[in-house]
Amino acid sequence: MEREVVYLAALLHDIGKFYQRADKNSASSSNLLSNEIKNLEPSISPKHWQSQKYTHKHVLWTAQAIYNLQQHFTPYLNLTEGWNFDKLLRLSATHHSPSANNLLEILIQKADHYSSGIDRDKQDGMGWKDAAEEADEKWDSFKRTRMRSIFEGVSLTGKWKSSGDYKKKLPLEAINTGPNYFPIDIGIEPVDENYKKLWDDFETEVKFIQNRTLHSFNDSFLYLLEKYTSRIPSSTQHLPDVSLFDHLKTTAAFALCLYDYIHDNNLERLPTANEKPFALIGGDLSGIQKFIYNIVTKGAAKNLKGRSFYLQLLVDNVVQVIIDELGLQNGNIIYSSGGGFYLLAPNTKTLSEKLLEIEKTIAEKLFEFHGTELYLSIDFTPFGENEIFNQTDEDENIGKVWKVLGEKLSVKKGQRFKYILKKNFKSFFEPIPVSTEVKKDSITGEELKHPVKYLDDDKDRLVNEYTFKQIQLGKELKRTDYWILSNYELEYFPKSIYVLNPIGIGKFNYLVDKETLEKFENKLKTSADNVRVIYFNKENFLEPLQKGINNIYCFAWYGGVLAP
Repeated sequence: MEREVVYLAALLHDIGKFYQRADKNSASSSNLLSNEIKNLEPSISPKHWQSQKYTHKHVLWTAQAIYNLQQHFTPYLNLTEGWNFDKLLRLSATHHSPSANNLLEILIQKADHYSSGIDRDKQDGMGWKDAAEEADEKWDSFKRTRMRSIFEGVSLTGKWKSSGDYKKKLPLEAINTGPNYFPIDIGIEPVDENYKKLWDDFETEVKFIQNRTLHSFNDSFLYLLEKYTSRIPSSTQHLPDVSLFDHLKTTAAFALCLYDYIHDNNLERLPTANEKPFALIGGDLSGIQKFIYNIVTKGAAKNLKGRSFYLQLLVDNVVQVIIDELGLQNGNIIYSSGGGFYLLAPNTKTLSEKLLEIEKTIAEKLFEFHGTELYLSIDFTPFGENEIFNQTDEDENIGKVWKVLGEKLSVKKGQRFKYILKKNFKSFFEPIPVSTEVKKDSITGEELKHPVKYLDDDKDRLVNEYTFKQIQLGKELKRTDYWILSNYELEYFPKSIYVLNPIGIGKFNYLVDKETLEKFENKLKTSADNVRVIYFNKENFLEPLQKGINNIYCFAWYGGVLAP
């Protein structure tokens, strides 16, 4: 689909900043840039308004990178009517100099501005300050700058810290769990060979992504970008605390939202500054602490581990339900952890209705499985260009958008279960018969429902099947290498494999070890592109074992799989 090509183009738009830093030479003397790409400079690079020299030279490396990887993109483009490799290259590389009559090129440019949070037309003349780092006479100076950790900038006094206040830098590395990945003293920042090695490894791993659909390729590619660009500063002219990955990801999310909003409203132009084409969606799970710690003493560690991870599974699964329903990509997920999530979505005509239906369904399912223990509030706040670029007006800025959404979620937490009160009035308000003969769940104290399980083979300790699953989850995590998330049951896995469909919302979670995955490798390859294979605590998530067809490959960090 065209919208997925637009999303990919936005993911790639600044990949040249990565490739450029792997080059030992400037644009004019580069051996990495072909003459064909160098000749594109007048059509994809803007000129400085005073010097009339070409600027934003990273777009040349963006074009070259896409050209080098064209064999991996072309199969997907051939499936999209009206698209070819040359169009993708131009759409990605012209974000600083789009054609006035090409709406998609202008869309990518605007998404880039939104992601940066800067109205470049007004702030610094189309971003000339950023372009200064790439001039031929200063072509290697920006390579010396390393990212700063956002945590060092936290201040309890309300005073902003300047770049000179930072004492640590982040090493230039691909994501890993080794000791060299943590902040080190700033010291001297030499131009080193890490960029070259990073780029070569990245280019090699792109070849491991094998899919039949662009949707699944985009999601796997997003995680590959996270692996290699999370420690590359997006800009070195400002405080370098924003990674290239975060910039690419949010640009792609904004681009997809703009595309959907334009088509939803039958526009032939970008939204105006006063329109609100975007929606910040939030979710907040209530009752977490009570749920996690509602356990017996025996086997407490396993119970805590299982119930805690169960809640994370639940929230992640709900996020995927919303992503699927709205037709979004994983790049639209801003944050998902700790029982809450935030998504960036297009503010379409049907958004409110769709979210309400999802919220009602989740509320009913939660009540069915957990009674009044857990409740998930879901809401959204629309916003647009005025809120993104406004830094001074307290009533119209991006901070106000977050605040309003937080207030909406708080109100809903105070009105929980209102959607199902009419259907289940008796459950809430009529007396419940109490009998000493009714057996209770040994963990939760709830009435036992068929089928029941024996806890640790102890016939005096009965639990509901769902409680048993959560306890078993804590045990399984110790020997889990892969978390497989599917939209349907994978019949080829044996019954002994742990599987959980939280609150019955149609998301099936399998926990398997590497040996089991190898046994079913061929079966997995035939699964559809709505199967997500997540490698726990391993950055080499695209290792040859996993070269499936139409599966989405990811990685996740989770400390709970290790135990003394």
